[in-house]
Amino acid sequence: MRTRIKIWTLLLAFGLCACAAESASQATPAALPPTQTPVKTATQTEAPTVTPSPTAAATPTAQSNCVNSALFLSDVTIQDGTNVPAGQAFSKTWRLRNDGTCIWNSGYTLNFISGDQMDAPASIPLSETAPGAELELSVELTAPATDGAFAAFFEIRDPAGKIVPVGFLTNIWVKITVGTAISAPVSTAAPANPGPTGAPGSGICNPSLDGSTAGEIIALINSARAENGLAALTQNAKLDAAAQTHSSDMACNNLRSHTGSDGSSVGQRVAAAGYASSRSEEVIYVGGGASAAFGWWMNDPVHRDAILLAGHAHIGVGVSNLPGSAFGTYIAVVLAAP
Repeated sequence: MRTRIKIWTLLLAFGLCACAAESASQATPAALPPTQTPVKTATQTEAPTVTPSPTAAATPTAQSNCVNSALFLSDVTIQDGTNVPAGQAFSKTWRLRNDGTCIWNSGYTLNFISGDQMDAPASIPLSETAPGAELELSVELTAPATDGAFAAFFEIRDPAGKIVPVGFLTNIWVKITVGTAISAPVSTAAPANPGPTGAPGSGICNPSLDGSTAGEIIALINSARAENGLAALTQNAKLDAAAQTHSSDMACNNLRSHTGSDGSSVGQRVAAAGYASSRSEEVIYVGGGASAAFGWWMNDPVHRDAILLAGHAHIGVGVSNLPGSAFGTYIAVVLAAP
């Protein structure tokens, strides 16, 4: 009996141990062997990493079916005749308007063409400027180390290298003095003496007035207005004075600009002459007579529009002749309405 009990005891004990072992194996799963990191063989190679090459910027090219034209509006810095200390760096800025139908871009450049370079770069690119928009164009310069009067002339060229006209001119410029050099005196009224005296830079400047050419210009302008169904413009003495002031100023200072040597605008000159205007415009021409001037104005859309503007009522004309000057003849026409 005791032997049977012992046997059952052993069997029970063995069963309990087996169950315990089985429970333990179910509760804690056997750990999986670690995953091995594949080792590269000699025949395996990585795909090369491709570094994209930078895309070269497209070179701006000349645009087709559009017209290049610029209009000078004002000198933003360094008016003509500004005195700059010897050796000093300075920045010249012009305000221009894109008067054509082409878009200016970096393919358009401002190029030094003649005069005193004053460390100006050979060319600089223009910023993108849409037709009708304005651009302030700057160039960095250095005044010469010696006293004197200095001038640098620049052209704007399109991507094909063609000159972009600025009004009826082909260039813009900067003019400075260094040290004790002074510009020629500026005429502030129509000269009393009709005889030509002196030349720019001589200290005396008294260009002759040309009333005959002035009358011819008025007749040509009024004829064009009549052909277009517009009223004739009436000659006005105050506008004549404003026009003659600028005409003489251009002659005495070799100017080809709507900005006077003193920085004045046409509006300021008209007001100084005593004419109270609601609007005023000016067209100018140098180097030719009435027919040449009128022909150029009528073939330029901006000047033609000014001459044929219905809102103008009065006209003033100044024509100055100065032998020995850069252009000989200088014409200014003021169109205005009270």
